[in-house]
Amino acid sequence: MINFKKFKIFTLSLGLLGCTLLLTSENYYLSL
Repeated sequence: MINFKKFKIFTLSLGLLGCTLLLTSENYYLSL
């Protein structure tokens, strides 16, 4: 159960990181 919770938090943070990276790169290309 603890492992599953850790995995959920890990995937959630990974998803957040991916979204942030996508938004930053998008804004970067728009500002060029």
